[in-house]
Amino acid sequence: MSKLPLFLCLLFAVTGQVPAAPTGTPIGDPLPGTDKRLAIAVTPTGDELIFDRDRRIQLIPIRGGQARTLSAPGEIACCPAVSRDGRHIAYEVLNGSLHQIVVVNTDGNQRRQVTFGDYDHRSPAWMPGNRRLLMSANRGGNYDIWELDLESLMLQQTTTDPGDELQPAVSSDGSKIMYVAENRD
Repeated sequence: MSKLPLFLCLLFAVTGQVPAAPTGTPIGDPLPGTDKRLAIAVTPTGDELIFDRDRRIQLIPIRGGQARTLSAPGEIACCPAVSRDGRHIAYEVLNGSLHQIVVVNTDGNQRRQVTFGDYDHRSPAWMPGNRRLLMSANRGGNYDIWELDLESLMLQQTTTDPGDELQPAVSSDGSKIMYVAENRD
């Protein structure tokens, strides 16, 4: 059996129906007309799925088995991203009214929050080398793409357009960054 049909069978077994999330759906809120929400990441080996469901980050073997929760008890979590080496998961967590980024090993150990302050930090994406993340953050008023060095926790602004830049993605060699641009003009 190819991996795609197996993946789809597993996906529907875990979640039931999977509608697409409309833009602007708040963290942890179910999709309109349903009690389901889901974001999925696949490890580089293709052996495991990481997904958010019921406001938790979970990992499950792609061939089936028991899901393990990676997020901390009581955390409202979403939007997992798997590091290029498959050893770490970055995800978004709601702290009060602000969104922050947390990184945890795929074994569930060494969880640490990596963004701080009175700003939203959303949609983590791994850069090659597994030492840097891209994310959307509203540190300048609107959402821009920022790069975070995970060792120093230093942030560097990558985009400065007048609208919002959201949901970054990175090419496999790290030479290109893609994102959703919302230009208010």
